[in-house]
Amino acid sequence: MIVFPRQRVFAVGVLACPRYTSGLGQSYQVREILLRAGFLSFFVGLAIHAGTWAPITPEIWAMKEDPEHGVKGAVILERHMTFNGRAIIHVFRARVLSDSGREAAELMEFSPETTSIEGRTVHRDGSVVLFDKLKDFTSKILPNSEKSGPRQVIIPPGVTSDCVVELRWVEMAGGGEDRELPWSMGYSAQWWLGSPFKVIEEVVEFQPGYHWSAVVIPGRGNKPEITNNGRGRKYVFRNLPGRESPPYALMSLAGRPIVLAWHQPRPLVGPDRGEVQQYWEIATREFWKPHFKNRLQTGKAFKSLAEELIQDLPAGGPEAAELLLRRLDRRIKNVDSPTSEEKSTLDLKAIQSDSYDQTHDLEMIVKRGAATGQEMGFLYLALLEKAGIHPWLGLLKNRNVSLFHFDVLDVYQVQHLLVGVQSKDGRVLWLDPSLRFAAPGLVNPAYQGWETLVVDTATWKPTKAMIPYQPAAFNISQYTFQMSFEKELERFKVGAKFTGYPEFLERRRFMTRALDDQARQLKKLLRRVSQIAPSLPPRFGRP
Repeated sequence: MIVFPRQRVFAVGVLACPRYTSGLGQSYQVREILLRAGFLSFFVGLAIHAGTWAPITPEIWAMKEDPEHGVKGAVILERHMTFNGRAIIHVFRARVLSDSGREAAELMEFSPETTSIEGRTVHRDGSVVLFDKLKDFTSKILPNSEKSGPRQVIIPPGVTSDCVVELRWVEMAGGGEDRELPWSMGYSAQWWLGSPFKVIEEVVEFQPGYHWSAVVIPGRGNKPEITNNGRGRKYVFRNLPGRESPPYALMSLAGRPIVLAWHQPRPLVGPDRGEVQQYWEIATREFWKPHFKNRLQTGKAFKSLAEELIQDLPAGGPEAAELLLRRLDRRIKNVDSPTSEEKSTLDLKAIQSDSYDQTHDLEMIVKRGAATGQEMGFLYLALLEKAGIHPWLGLLKNRNVSLFHFDVLDVYQVQHLLVGVQSKDGRVLWLDPSLRFAAPGLVNPAYQGWETLVVDTATWKPTKAMIPYQPAAFNISQYTFQMSFEKELERFKVGAKFTGYPEFLERRRFMTRALDDQARQLKKLLRRVSQIAPSLPPRFGRP
C-alpha cells in the first residue's frame, strides 16, 4: 500500500483539524479553524434541515415488482450527491416493494465526518418512523465474499417489505490544507453510482465552491444529462437498470458509473489541463521521483546493511534482485504480517502509524529492524540502486476495488508498488517487496492483467503498460508423499512446493501463529489426511 503525506489529526465532534503542538500563532490558527468549522457545520445543518421531503405520490405507492422491466424487490427513487467544497450532502429515497427489496435500504457505514442525519420510514398506512442519530440505526454483518472480508451495513429503523425510506446526511470537509473532501477519505475518493435495484434518478452536482478535481465516468450504456454553466456542473442519470454483482465477478468491470474526486498537487496544477502523457511525465518527475528516491534518508546503519546484503550478488538481473529481496526479508521484520513473537515484542501500532517523513527515514527503519510493507519497498529500491540495478516501478490499483484509469489525471489513485527487473532476453520479473512469506516473483492476482503506470528508474520516464497474467501453473501446489512400513510402525514424508497466491495466503496464516498453535494446526491437517486416505483408490491409500 502506498501512503501519501498527510497531517495527523484529532477529532472535535465530527470535525477534523490539524494537530498544532506549539506557538501562539499556531494556537490562534487552531481556534480560527475550529470557529470556521463550527459555523460551517451550523450553516450546512440549517440548509439540510430547511428542506422538506418530496411528496410520496399515489404513483409511488402503486409501484409493484415487474421483473420483465427490471423492477425487482425495490426501486431507488432518487439519490443525490452535492459537493460544495465545505461538505458532501447526500439525499436518498427508496421504495421497498417486497421482503427481498429491504436490502435497498442497507447503507454502508457513514464516514467519521458524518453529521446532520435526518430521515424517516413511511408505511402505507400513513405511520412514520423518524430518526436523526446514528444510534437509531441497526447494523448487520454481510458474509465473506470471494474478494473481500465481511462488511458491515447499517439499516434505518422501521424498514418493512412495503415502505418508503428517505434519508439526508452531510459529510463535512475540512481539516487544513484547504481540504474539500472529508479527512478520512484522504486525497482521492471514489463512489459507485447505480444499484442492484433500478434507479429512477441519480444526480451528482459540483457547486461553484468546489475547487478540487473531479470527473464522472458514465460507465457502460449510461448517458447522463450534463449541465455546465461555467461555474458548476451537474450530472443527471435517469432510469439506471439494476445491476447486481454476479458471483466471482468484479464490481470494477460491471460498467456502473463512477464519481472520482481528488486533490491535485500544486506542481501538477496546469499540467492537469493538458495532454495525458505530458501530465504523467511531469507527475513522475515532480511527484514519484521525490517520493521514491529524493526524500529517502540514509546514514551509517543503512550503508552497513547495504554492504552486507549486496555482497556476492550475481551480476545484475532478476537473479540478483530476487536474492537481494530474500536477504532483506531475513534482516528486516515486515510488520504487515507479524509473527506471534513480534506481536509481543514490537510496538506494532507505533510502527504502522509512521508519519510521511518517518516512512522515508531508512536510517531509522534499519536501526529499528522492523518496517511496514511500504517501507520495505523504499528499502528495497534503495538497495537495488546500491547494487547498480535500475528497476521499473509498477504503480497499480487493486482491480478488486477499482481500476487504474490512465486518462484520469490523479496521482493519488495509485495504491500499490511492484518492482520490475528486466533480464537480458527482455522478460521482466515483477517483485512485491511488501509481501512477507512469499516466493519472490509472486504477484497478487488483483494486480495482474490491467493497464497501469510503469516508470523506468534509469530514465524516470512513464509509460502505460500492463502487469501480465502469471501462468496458471504458478497457482498450483505440488505435493509428494513417501510412506514406509515397519513392524508396528508407519512413517511418511510429505514434500510441498509452494508457488501460487493461495499457498502464500495459507503460509502467512500459519507463520503468524504462535508455535503451539502451529502444532495444533498441523495435527488437524494430519488428522484430516488420515480420514481421507482410507477412501482413496488403492494406489493413493494403503496397499
